[in-house]
Amino acid sequence: MYLSELSVFLEEPLFSAIYYGNLNTMFYHIACAAFILAFFALYHRGMKKKAAFTPFVKVREPLTVKRKLLLYFMTVIPVFITSAALDFRFKLVYGLGERVTAMTLLGNGVGYIHTAAKLLCVIYFVALVEAAFEAMFHSVRPVPVGGILAAATFGIGEMVFAPSAFSLLQLFLIGYFGVVYILSQKRFGVTYALALIMYIL
Repeated sequence: MYLSELSVFLEEPLFSAIYYGNLNTMFYHIACAAFILAFFALYHRGMKKKAAFTPFVKVREPLTVKRKLLLYFMTVIPVFITSAALDFRFKLVYGLGERVTAMTLLGNGVGYIHTAAKLLCVIYFVALVEAAFEAMFHSVRPVPVGGILAAATFGIGEMVFAPSAFSLLQLFLIGYFGVVYILSQKRFGVTYALALIMYIL
């Protein structure tokens, strides 16, 4: 996933003659997202074929109302804490700034596509680790091992390869996604949707 960050080096040969403003950033995010998604497709195909693993399985048993409310509450908590730290502004609004143009919105939109591709890998990793530990130890553990290992790899990786003012928050959230995955009874789609909301807002 972090090899995709090398797309930044394409800026020199492509944009050295003319500065294209927001298009520079947009191209970088598009290149990163394309690289990640292509790798993800190949990796998942290999895992499904060789290890018979896929997290994209529809769970027939619906979530109880109590568990749904718990998941909604867990989604609201980090969003509220983050907005409170930013003078009660959503991280999305804070990142846009005061002067918002159509190109700024488009640039940020492409950036969120890149973020969505990264989160796809993170939640897949959480699901993969949980399945591996369950297969090895044949027991249900109260500890979200997938989230802890995801934070130790993807979270620290974010801090090293793509540092930002929100690096510590992202480190916490990646571990938090592991808890959400377990509480959602290992529903990939639910965890991914809630992770997008928490990460972007």
